[in-house]
Amino acid sequence: MNVSFRGTSVLVQQVSPEELFQVISDATSQQDPRRVEASTKRLKELFQQPGVYDALHEIAATKTLPVTIRIQASLQFKNEALKNWKSRKLQNDQNRANIRKRCLTFLDEEDATIADCNKVAVARIARADFPDAWPSLITDLMEVIDTNLQQRYVLSVDDHRSNLILQRALQLLCGVVKEFASMKMLNGIKVMKQLFDHLNGTINAYFVKVSENIQLPPNAQAFENPRLYTDLVISHLLFKTLVTLTTWIWQRFNKLSNAEKQMLESWLTGVFHQSVQQLQRLVSQRATVINLQPSDPSRLSPQTLLTHQILTKHIRRFGKFYLRMAAVDPRRMTELPNCSDVVMFYWGQVVEAANDFSAIKDTPSALYPVRFLVQGLVLFKDLVGQWTAHRRDGSANKNVLTANFIENAVKIIVTRLLPLTKDDLEGLEQDPEEWINTEEQETQQWEYELRPCSERVLVQISNQYPEYVTPLLKATFAEVADKPASDIGITNKEALYCAVGRCCGKLKGEIPFETWVSQVLIAEVQLPPNDPFVYLLQRRIAWVLGKWMSDSCCSPNNPIIWQILLHLLNQRGQESTVIRLSAAVSLREGVDTLDFDCKIFEPFLPQAVAQLMSLIGEANTYQSKRKVDDALNVVIDRAGKQIIPLVPLIINPIPELWKEADDDYLFKSSLLVTVTNVIKAIGPESTTLAHITVPLVRESMSQGANLDGDGSNLWKEAMRNTLTMDNPGPNETLASLMDVLVNQLKTNLDLLGTMIDITESYFLLDPARMLQIDATALFDVFLTLFKGPALIPNKKDSLGALNLLIQLNPASLWAEALHKSGLFPSLLDAFIIDKEDDSQILCEIEYVFSRIALSSPEAFLQLINTATPFIKAGREEGTHKDVPLSQSKIFELFLDRWWGTFDYMSEPRHRKLVAMATASLVGTGEPEILTRLHSEFFNLWMDVFGEIKEAQNPVTTNEEGVQVSSYLALYWEKDNAPASYYRETEGTPEYERRKAVFDSDPVRTTQLSAFVGAKLREAEAKTPNFQRYLADADPTVLQQIQAELA
Repeated sequence: MNVSFRGTSVLVQQVSPEELFQVISDATSQQDPRRVEASTKRLKELFQQPGVYDALHEIAATKTLPVTIRIQASLQFKNEALKNWKSRKLQNDQNRANIRKRCLTFLDEEDATIADCNKVAVARIARADFPDAWPSLITDLMEVIDTNLQQRYVLSVDDHRSNLILQRALQLLCGVVKEFASMKMLNGIKVMKQLFDHLNGTINAYFVKVSENIQLPPNAQAFENPRLYTDLVISHLLFKTLVTLTTWIWQRFNKLSNAEKQMLESWLTGVFHQSVQQLQRLVSQRATVINLQPSDPSRLSPQTLLTHQILTKHIRRFGKFYLRMAAVDPRRMTELPNCSDVVMFYWGQVVEAANDFSAIKDTPSALYPVRFLVQGLVLFKDLVGQWTAHRRDGSANKNVLTANFIENAVKIIVTRLLPLTKDDLEGLEQDPEEWINTEEQETQQWEYELRPCSERVLVQISNQYPEYVTPLLKATFAEVADKPASDIGITNKEALYCAVGRCCGKLKGEIPFETWVSQVLIAEVQLPPNDPFVYLLQRRIAWVLGKWMSDSCCSPNNPIIWQILLHLLNQRGQESTVIRLSAAVSLREGVDTLDFDCKIFEPFLPQAVAQLMSLIGEANTYQSKRKVDDALNVVIDRAGKQIIPLVPLIINPIPELWKEADDDYLFKSSLLVTVTNVIKAIGPESTTLAHITVPLVRESMSQGANLDGDGSNLWKEAMRNTLTMDNPGPNETLASLMDVLVNQLKTNLDLLGTMIDITESYFLLDPARMLQIDATALFDVFLTLFKGPALIPNKKDSLGALNLLIQLNPASLWAEALHKSGLFPSLLDAFIIDKEDDSQILCEIEYVFSRIALSSPEAFLQLINTATPFIKAGREEGTHKDVPLSQSKIFELFLDRWWGTFDYMSEPRHRKLVAMATASLVGTGEPEILTRLHSEFFNLWMDVFGEIKEAQNPVTTNEEGVQVSSYLALYWEKDNAPASYYRETEGTPEYERRKAVFDSDPVRTTQLSAFVGAKLREAEAKTPNFQRYLADADPTVLQQIQAELA
């Protein structure tokens, strides 16, 4: 078709439905990969043609086509069309209307994948078009739902197609309601409120009606009935929609008006009450049926298994509903009638399950499905605090849990739910490292597993009811702690130790912890493996010690604790892995505490390092190796200089471990951190480690984002702590990494800040080296940084590094290269022609220029002269053409900006630097410079003279009779540089190098008044009739200048 656009006619090709069908057909070909590849490429092109999504949707909706083609079309529509739904280029209003109308033709769709794609599509389209462009959507869906519900539950017609349409319509309604419930913007909230008002009563009535028809007869064949399955599916879909509506209004309840609250109060109470009754009935009837069925799921029919699956899923939806309400407002939830009933019902199920542990399984057909029990425990945990004797605000609580109930709950958790189960032991035996890694992850995984969830429930109960729980645990501990594990069972004692660890905050000071450690635990870790599960107790001992130390419940400076942990680290044998891994983690937790005293730990340090290194090598998985290496890294960090004798033990295995790791970048990253920590700990002693660090840095920087972050940190620390970059070995010196540095500076914007720090380290270590190798190439890098897309802070830092380089080297090494590289002309151009409007960058450029002028004013003037032809940014008046600028114009613009930028500076040392550079330029006698002497330059000097006070102290003799050289006393600055100057190098050799540069800076060693006076005399000597440049000076200012210079 022809489309007019700004007076031109553009031919826009509509998509060909025939070609689109062929491309989709080819994409489903499983026998010819080349057709698939070609179709994928062509499909991307077709997606840019108008009408493509309408045609694609028509293919998906055509039920006479092969299902594979329709599925492919449905998936492509869902993935592509929805994100371009409002595109005027690809769709017109008629296309959208066709798609909306066609969406409801999928209501009798047999294929689940196509139906799911349509559900997503309808929800997303509704978000954009309902109610404005698609006002009939909800009405049409409710008509379909009502008609088919009537047919099934009033007329008692059990028709497959009618049931399918009903299910699909409910899925669409649920998807639309969920989509609007997730919206946060005001328009979306208004639409959702309309949906709520329209649907809440109807959907609730439908759910009650359908639920009444669900009865689970007490016989083994109850779940064989297909009608029961269909009723459960319909009830589940209705309840999902009802839950979405209820939770949406629940979380907005406090924002409603009083009239709305009164209207909805009874509705919310009714929904909650009905749900509780339905849950209790379904769970009870389900248990009756399951007790009559075979316990082996393989002996159940497919229909029975399907019914189990939907029924268990439906029951879990009740749990999700209650958990969401509790998460939003637990206090208001406990005020609902039946709330305590449902919590106690769930807790009763947990108690029953605890007494019949074999019936607990993570399968839909289990009598006590794990996730159902976990929901009950989490709900109990979230609400148990609402039934304490007093609320948080101090008011008395009407409903209070008794001491007897709390004590029984704790006993059930500790004696029934915390002990390791048969499944736990089997998993531990099959893959001990994986088991221990999963066990010790403090993540949200506990919300899906029974024993970890029980641990959190115990913690919550102990926090909310310490007056009941603490005495109970204390008494139990006193009764059991010193008894042999064989008397009460290894798993039972392990569970008690778990409770002692989880509740350590409440048991601190209540149990004789130090005595327990020194008398009981130290004996138990040495138990012979007579009981095959003794390693479980020893592993738990390691864990509980780490838990008490990390939670600051015991001192980490108890030598017996370290003896126990090192003994466990030294374990060998078939089941020793779980013990050693737990001991390594606990060692890290103890060392990484504020109260840790390295002097007390020093006798244990060699053995700790040796055992950790041994375990890194022996662990089977890289996740375990990484966990142990994390412990080693903390030990190194806290040990500091004490680690020096152990460096070979740590460093020598690194290359082999690195090689074995191959593409496990997480472990390689951990190894880089290890070497980095060693270098930081031993400081200048790390100079001899270049043969290790250089290859690691080179390889890690070549791996991109996988390793370059940790690799650059290693490189930075190596440079800061080394004494030389020229260790023996041509391929193993830090100097050999200069080519890598240049490449990283040009290409790695993500790490540019670190790379600039490393560059400064090279400058400080050997100021002339990089200039002597190729000064022009080096300045070309700085030019790339300045003109490229680097962030302003990075550009600022790069100019600071350039400033440092110029300060440290004579002009003979950098002056010519500054011009050849184009760096100086670019800086000058940006400085004088207003191409750079960031005041920080302008100041940094002026600092660089000041360093050049202070070092060699003649070189600076020569650089300006040679740069003049490259400054062509002037504009001819009345035109838009660039015209060359004369040298005098360049000087005029330069001096204007020089004076203007001076006002942006705040630090006295920077202002003095510019003042000295100005004096150096004056000393050249250049006429363009001297014309500003009587005005801007005098004013600049007077500003700085007024801001800083300094005096040149004469040569003196101290009390011991030793002569003290003359020095400049600075009354305007502290003795040390600001922290930003040192770049966090405190404690490293680089700190001393930076301090030496700072202390020898002419800005700090040269008296400004004497320097200015000397330069004025130089200018006077070089310039005939010099006084004419002073003729226009303000007599008062001139008199003040003379007074300062006197």
